[in-house]
Amino acid sequence: MFLDDLIRALWKWWMLQRRLKRFRRWNQANATVSTCAVIDDTFGERLQLTFKYEVNAEQLRGLILSKKRPAGTTLRLEDDLLEGRALCIRVDSSDPASSGVLNEDNPKWPWKIEE
Repeated sequence: MFLDDLIRALWKWWMLQRRLKRFRRWNQANATVSTCAVIDDTFGERLQLTFKYEVNAEQLRGLILSKKRPAGTTLRLEDDLLEGRALCIRVDSSDPASSGVLNEDNPKWPWKIEE
């Protein structure tokens, strides 16, 4: 059982590193948070937000989740405070509908983004 858990954890880490490497090659762009909501799941709470951005005069949308927090620790006020805020995103130049968000591009955000 321990070996299975270790292999699973290493696989997730490796996939995260690949995703981060791919995102870092993409161009930076500015986005605006459209909506933000607290999502409750079995292990805690997350903030889910949608954002909008523009590439070549085309309006596009994206979705990100925060890392999990213990239940009851996410302030409901954050929903309203984050809507309309600027967000730095990464956009794939070959497919502008593909976007990603990195914590390192948004150091002043009040919560960590699940990359």
